[in-house]
Amino acid sequence: DLLGAARAFLQEQIDAKRLPKARQEAALREAYAAEGSDWFWWYGPDFSTENDALFDNLFRQHLKNIYLLCNAAPPAELDLPIPGYAPRALHPPNRLIAPRLGDASDGEWEDAGVYLPAAEQGTMHEGGRLARKLRFGCGKRFLYLRLDLAQSAPFPPFSLRLQLTRPGVAKPQEINTALLCKPGPGAFTLPAAKPTQHTTLAVTATGVEWKLDLRELGLPPGAPFGIQLALWRDGIEWERYPGRNAIPLCA
Repeated sequence: DLLGAARAFLQEQIDAKRLPKARQEAALREAYAAEGSDWFWWYGPDFSTENDALFDNLFRQHLKNIYLLCNAAPPAELDLPIPGYAPRALHPPNRLIAPRLGDASDGEWEDAGVYLPAAEQGTMHEGGRLARKLRFGCGKRFLYLRLDLAQSAPFPPFSLRLQLTRPGVAKPQEINTALLCKPGPGAFTLPAAKPTQHTTLAVTATGVEWKLDLRELGLPPGAPFGIQLALWRDGIEWERYPGRNAIPLCA
């Protein structure tokens, strides 16, 4: 819609012969750049990277430049980030959960929320995807996560980074694991806090299960927060669940 409005405005200026040739050609170059299909590839729900905000700024700047080259003020809406999306593959928890870590039974997690990366990334990326399903939920004191991987152990070495966002706090809180590859306990670091025996991580034959003390994370009862889980390999973020918007939860 923003592109269509800018292109129509530019055509009006061209038809009215209001632009010198050099400005007209420069404005058309900005329009052609904004019409590239790659913008709409990355704006859609199928793909996301840590550079989404940069792509968004660049796209809107191309549109602003069209107006500026025509000696007009860009519409105020071009100063606003283009809205994100709610993941289609996100199913919230049914109730409070308290699964036992390392239990192979899905029954322990039947009331957990579910995020399905495959539904967001599409069949084009299904073969290279590392995660199959993320389950999540809160108990009376703990946050529980279970990441089911697409292959069984032993896994290629990877680490996880959990990001917690809070209303009014600009920078997410990050919890990083050590390298994980085979079944057994896993190590991780909590910022500004020392893990207790109540905060644990276990690598199973099919993935990773994580139990985090909400109080150690500085989240009082009832506090709203959001989570995103990123999987890293060889120092590179390979996948993020969900890809763009955090999953909203309540302590």
